[in-house]
Amino acid sequence: MNRSIGDLFSELQSLDPSLKVVPKMLASLARRRILPQPYSRQQLFSCMVSGKAVLFDDYPSPVDDPGVSSIGKINRLIPPSRHTKIPTITVR
Repeated sequence: MNRSIGDLFSELQSLDPSLKVVPKMLASLARRRILPQPYSRQQLFSCMVSGKAVLFDDYPSPVDDPGVSSIGKINRLIPPSRHTKIPTITVR
């Protein structure tokens, strides 16, 4: 999915109305945008050597498990000693 920066920020503003973006900022963000590309070991190391940022949409991950949510995957990478419990409230 290749959506514009403006579309992404509009969606974010619906989640957080305090987020304000001016058109000049959108143009600057669009120039700096990094689009995802297919993973290639050569591309990864080439970008590392040149100090460029790269975003892969299919980077092979040791936690790829379709049955686990994204937060579950991230949680597996954090050692149990670093886990934090976040209190939640249930509204009925």
